[in-house]
Amino acid sequence: MINRPLEFYEAIHSNNNICLASFIEAKLTKKEIDQAWYFTQLRHPYLRMKLEPDDALPYKLRFHEKRPAKAIPDHQFHSEIGPLTEEAWQSILHEMTNQPRLKCPELWYIRLRSNPNLTQHQLYFMINHCGSDGIGVFAILDTFLDFLEKILSKEPILEVTSLEFINIQTHIPPGVSEIPSFESTKPALPALKYESTLDPDGPAQVSAVWFAFDKRKTKQFLAACKKHDTTVQAALTCAEMLAVAINSLKDTPLPHHMVICAPVNIRPYVTPPISNVHSVCGSSGLIWEQDLRPEMGLWSLVQETTQCLKIGLASQYPLKFRFDVMDQPDIMTTGMPAITFMVSSVGRTPILAEYRGFKLHGVKVIAGAYDTPRVSSAGMVAHAFTIQDCFNVTFGYTNPSFTPEWAARFTKIMETFLSILTTDKDGNQSVAQFITRTQRV
Repeated sequence: MINRPLEFYEAIHSNNNICLASFIEAKLTKKEIDQAWYFTQLRHPYLRMKLEPDDALPYKLRFHEKRPAKAIPDHQFHSEIGPLTEEAWQSILHEMTNQPRLKCPELWYIRLRSNPNLTQHQLYFMINHCGSDGIGVFAILDTFLDFLEKILSKEPILEVTSLEFINIQTHIPPGVSEIPSFESTKPALPALKYESTLDPDGPAQVSAVWFAFDKRKTKQFLAACKKHDTTVQAALTCAEMLAVAINSLKDTPLPHHMVICAPVNIRPYVTPPISNVHSVCGSSGLIWEQDLRPEMGLWSLVQETTQCLKIGLASQYPLKFRFDVMDQPDIMTTGMPAITFMVSSVGRTPILAEYRGFKLHGVKVIAGAYDTPRVSSAGMVAHAFTIQDCFNVTFGYTNPSFTPEWAARFTKIMETFLSILTTDKDGNQSVAQFITRTQRV
């Protein structure tokens, strides 16, 4: 049974969570959810952990493993009957994302909203970020859906083998333990500032705007990226880069020099490598600087960003950064460079297109911060993932630091840029032309 202190990297994420909304068509009740989730806990040891306070530890928290119950406890499950609208799932995701951490020391919480016939459902999962990242949460969902398929199809589940709850910090090779430094070569564009007239110390919430491509548009988008030898992470980064630039033009004309951060999956780079099926906190930070010049072509910008990402990975910077965090616990407050913005591409998820016994009509995601954000701690981040052959983007932001109307406009700029890449029609237009076109919309 695991009983260990949290690493620093885990502790700083203990006030964050990742919430999923899944849309399921089936005759489904809590009984089937209990069964599938019980087996999922047997498979993923992280779900068996409880966060326990321990003032004797450097970060005041430890993981303590407990045996899963065959029925989800009442304080970790809520069910209701109601309309299954877009407004409903967005409202519930926002509510779960911003709930107090102490409400759920077991690290997860499940909510079910169903129609009166119990044949259409919105099933929600909240999972603490301290021991799992986006890839890990999708691995958990994949396991749950696999067991749910077996249960609804009356297929016997004979044995469940537990994965290992890996401390990825112990897998970082000693050869990359040189502590990195990052100093921008010239003044960089600062992060967007909040404009609220409210008390800076007042509470804020994490909100989001979502958009997605259908299968045809997703296929075109991925084909265009492959044709131009670029990555989805680079395309998403450029989308937010342009949105930030457009929102900064009133104070700072182009060109812009930016310091950019991208969470990257370090599972393949540790020793020995770790599979994506493990729910661990397996992401680290890749940081680089880049210029945005008005004469640049859009595809040229994405290609340049792709090269920045490749150079950073080749240098093993994310592993060094992770080591730095472990070695210097105050780095997140004193040693980090001033970042202009951050975006994250989770990649293609393992979720299947079809299941026996039920239909899955999609999944939405939001990353949250429980009850800790304040008006002055304005933040934003885009997360992208491909599920069931559809490209999805969540643009998260703190509210009222930024307003929903502002976030919708910001997200529209990103969607417009990615759609241009998808058609591969206007990708050779310049940054200046794109900005002019966007400002006319």
